[in-house]
Amino acid sequence: MPALDLASFRFAASLLRKAFADVPEADMRLRAIPEMNPPVWLLGHLVATFGAIPKMLGGSMTCPPEYWAMFGPGSKLENLPAELPTKDVLLAHFGRTSEHLLTLLSTLTEEQLNGPNPSPYFKAELPTLRSILENLLVGHTMLHVGQMTAWRKVQGLSKVISLPGE
Repeated sequence: MPALDLASFRFAASLLRKAFADVPEADMRLRAIPEMNPPVWLLGHLVATFGAIPKMLGGSMTCPPEYWAMFGPGSKLENLPAELPTKDVLLAHFGRTSEHLLTLLSTLTEEQLNGPNPSPYFKAELPTLRSILENLLVGHTMLHVGQMTAWRKVQGLSKVISLPGE
């Protein structure tokens, strides 16, 4: 099996950056509809998730520990503190973490990628390191890009993905 498809991750990351680029800071906490995650949580969640990948691989978290508490799996929107990282801070952290991951992931061997899923999540559904990484890098990212696409539509903002001729 080939190494991880990092081109798909780069594409997903570019769409994420586009989805947040023109969102005003004042709207980052706005829930477009009840129960919908606000942009600050979506972006913070991906930063926290990507920041945890190096730890999953035996390294250290690359995001502040408070990000995991605020935005990690199971975090509650009602528990978000009044002061949160700004969109620009989160996007900068996302960029640095993404670049770090591209370097780190390109060093993984086939043996490592085919080893067991070391995370506490979805071990039955995503049994290998390769499968959990591919999900986190592309599937999980695109899930949240899709949520931002819906949020943007409700807010009257432009599309994230436009096909040629649109």
